[in-house]
Amino acid sequence: MKRILPSIYILAVLGIGIQFGLAQTNAIAVKLDDKTQEILQGATSDHWLETFASAFLGGIMAIAAAWIAFRWQICKEKNEQKEFNLRVLEAICCEVKTLREIYDEGSGKMLKEHKAGEPFFRWLHISQEHFTVFESNAEHIGRIDSELAKQIIVVYELMKLMIESFGVNSRYIGELEKINAFLRTDEKNPHLLQQRKWYWDQLVYQAEILKKLDARMGAAADKLFSGFDQIKQQCKI
Repeated sequence: MKRILPSIYILAVLGIGIQFGLAQTNAIAVKLDDKTQEILQGATSDHWLETFASAFLGGIMAIAAAWIAFRWQICKEKNEQKEFNLRVLEAICCEVKTLREIYDEGSGKMLKEHKAGEPFFRWLHISQEHFTVFESNAEHIGRIDSELAKQIIVVYELMKLMIESFGVNSRYIGELEKINAFLRTDEKNPHLLQQRKWYWDQLVYQAEILKKLDARMGAAADKLFSGFDQIKQQCKI
């Protein structure tokens, strides 16, 4: 009996050990099939990083392309505006040159030859209605080079002032002719004689104004043409 009890105890311990060992062996020896392993491997891989990197680079390239297109459009619009401004400036200079030639061949030439201290008995056959190009492009002048824009305004203001001054001179000539007509029948009329002297003096003074305006207008026009030539040279470069 004493020999049997230890034997039973040893067998019980061995049985428990075998069961535990079998349980541990089953837990570790689980083997997955190839398809399942492939799915698990794909789920735990780093494909999300590649996808994120591709999306990020794609976004950067799209932004860069949009920026380049935007800058190209701006440059295109600037170049078109420069070309348009140059054409407007060229048209204005052409108008000023044409009016100046007409003036220099007529009243302008006679005004330069006029003697100081005498009335200028000439008419001007140019009016502000001849400023067609300037009037139709006045709204675009502000987009031209600031110095040239100022010079254009100076030239046209002087031309307008010259036309107005010639208008005053013409009215004085007309009034003087009327008085002289009355004096032919009443040559000693003191009132008519006084009026004739006043208009004569005004015509002498007006002639001085016209000569000064003529010089200022010529200098302003030359400065405008010089500035325009410089702009054209810069555009060629």
